[in-house]
Amino acid sequence: MHRMGILGFVATVAGASAFVSVAALGAEIDATAAESGAEIGLEEIVVTAEKREESAQKTAISMDVFSAQDIASEDVHDVQSLTRVDPSINITTSTGGAYVAIRGIASTDLTETGDPAIAISRDGFFTNRSFSIFSSMYDVARIEVLKGPQGTLYGRNSAGGAINIITQRPTDEFGGYASLEAGNYDTLNLEGGINLPLSDTVQVRVSGLSRYHEGYRDNPGFSNGDDEDNKSGRFQIAFQPWDKFNGWFSVQTDRTTDVGDLPVAGPLGTSGPGVAGLTPTIPYNLAGGFPIYAAVNTYMTDTRYRWEFSQGLHGDLTLTYLGGYDTTSWKHALDGTAYPGTTNPPAQFLQQENPATQNEEVRLSSASDARLFWQVGAFYFHELNAPLNSGLLEEGGANVGNYLIRFNYAVDTTSTAGFGQASFKLTDQFKLSAGLRYTEDHKERSGDAFLNCTVAGIPPFLDTALGCVGTPPSIVTPGTGDIKNSRVTYHVGADWTPTNTTLVYAKFETGYKSGGFNSNGSAPSVNYNPETVQSFEVGTKNRFLDDRLQANLSLFDMKYDGYQASQFTQVISGNASGIFNAGDASDYGAEAEFIVLIDPETKFDIDATLLHAKFTSGTAVDSSLSAAPVALQSPLLDGNYLPNAPTVSTHAGLEHTFLAMAGGNWSARIEGKYQSRFYFDIFNHPDTSQKAYALGDASLLYTPQKGHWDAMAYVRNFANTAVLADATRNTTFIANEYEFAPPRTYGINVSAHF
Repeated sequence: MHRMGILGFVATVAGASAFVSVAALGAEIDATAAESGAEIGLEEIVVTAEKREESAQKTAISMDVFSAQDIASEDVHDVQSLTRVDPSINITTSTGGAYVAIRGIASTDLTETGDPAIAISRDGFFTNRSFSIFSSMYDVARIEVLKGPQGTLYGRNSAGGAINIITQRPTDEFGGYASLEAGNYDTLNLEGGINLPLSDTVQVRVSGLSRYHEGYRDNPGFSNGDDEDNKSGRFQIAFQPWDKFNGWFSVQTDRTTDVGDLPVAGPLGTSGPGVAGLTPTIPYNLAGGFPIYAAVNTYMTDTRYRWEFSQGLHGDLTLTYLGGYDTTSWKHALDGTAYPGTTNPPAQFLQQENPATQNEEVRLSSASDARLFWQVGAFYFHELNAPLNSGLLEEGGANVGNYLIRFNYAVDTTSTAGFGQASFKLTDQFKLSAGLRYTEDHKERSGDAFLNCTVAGIPPFLDTALGCVGTPPSIVTPGTGDIKNSRVTYHVGADWTPTNTTLVYAKFETGYKSGGFNSNGSAPSVNYNPETVQSFEVGTKNRFLDDRLQANLSLFDMKYDGYQASQFTQVISGNASGIFNAGDASDYGAEAEFIVLIDPETKFDIDATLLHAKFTSGTAVDSSLSAAPVALQSPLLDGNYLPNAPTVSTHAGLEHTFLAMAGGNWSARIEGKYQSRFYFDIFNHPDTSQKAYALGDASLLYTPQKGHWDAMAYVRNFANTAVLADATRNTTFIANEYEFAPPRTYGINVSAHF
């Protein structure tokens, strides 16, 4: 009752505010347009969020869509950079990996057995490993950020939403582009592409990218961290050899060679509710640099093959088959020196993964404009991650050159699903929809962990008693794990279009993220269960004032069961953390988007999210409180905020074009993002939180009246605000660890189009 009361209040206030704002803005815009005599209107964006082409404003999904122009002007070059322009997304980087949160739903398990909670796909191919989201995006047609569970059409691991990255496909027109960007931190970025229509039935597109900048963090004695050195190339061919057939094939290869993200270590926080201890101050002042004690580096190569074939059939049916194969090699070295590094021997934590991933999907669908639209399909996913090696290598002291612990695993994951969704127009204005998906998942791991008894300080006379065998004497622990899950997810909805420019919708969606298993190498694997989400959402999408004002609003109420969280547990081993189902949560809020063309040269946009995401039940063991009484080591989670779930997030921008000045047009834009305080862990420790912050960006674009080029100067985070990308109480390395988002950057980009 309390929850729905708040939702009703939010809806009333938002609706009243929107009505007043629309009326007031409408009068101003009409007056301005009458004076100028100009015809203006917002661009219509076509999306494939429901796996068919449809206007974004007529798709009953809360979403943010970024066009190719948006992506270029905002420098959205990877998933992480989306956070600057989309307030609904939070991305946490974590020592070579990362996870995405939408509406407070995320996955913090970045191990080889973990799965994302937000489905990220590139041209329909799902990205499963967390380190892959740093791959550069270029020559992109649009990015679709779908909010809320997408379990029917996108399946498992889309409990919080989906991010679809769609590249520019070959077309039947000759053309191309090239861009050069230079800036501080020795930034030098090159990008280009060319489209070649070889015949009436064959088209080719070739594009490539090189991105480089020095590290943002000064690490004396070592290469600077948070740098970038990425290169990529893509070849595509499209062909239409006979009537109603479309074929497409793409191959892309990426290479990353850099230090990558890295944390600063400080004293481990040991305080909590009712527990006296240490609560360190968050070291925002160290964002510019800090000492490390062992080298950090990242190396990744990736080759992706994609294909898609569609054939029109009798009765306006379409059969579509898409698939792909992806091979990745990722090597990562992390400073694993125990805190404080000044008094402990240096060590590196080395990781190597080699996932080979296969995606296949086949769909049969009716005509998109039919009164009864339906689609049915089958999906297959397979990933073999082998060999997978990691371990803590001593870089100094008496055991230099030896591993304390090593892991040698192979992980095999398979997911299969069948799905169907249909919508039926009862009238021209009213439509009902429903969908169902059944998914089966199987994940298994083989291999062993090896604890070096000598490095661990075990006296030789205890070797036999403790099971130290081999050379060097080691305790061998099988890492075998095996888990099978299956779930039914579904969708029901209703759409009402009272006018051609207004959509009102209501829907109920469910989502599911598969379970997994734990092992830190000191005990057998222990399973954890899947997460499930049930979401009710109502929303409206509108265009007013002859397409000069876009006003979208959505209200959502989600029930989150079985939250998978990192916590301390003696089930795994003596003093280790792992992923377990911590409890249930209530997750509700409101999202609004307004875009206003005040006149032909002036645009204002604002996108905001209000979120209430808290645990309603559950307990978890806090490893940082191991010295506290047992009763205080397992606090109740009821009332705690979910990680990565700020109460308020908003992004706003104002853009104005000055016409015919110095032989061209000048477009100035200023924009900013605000987020309230949020936490990085389920225990809501103040020393693992990000305080409320605001970031500001500005740019100036020059487009000559003659010629096919433009130049843009920009500054991002112009106040040079230090913002955390992660904060963790790491009880393995006995330290609080912090990572930072990019500092102030500036530069100039020159682009040519032909």
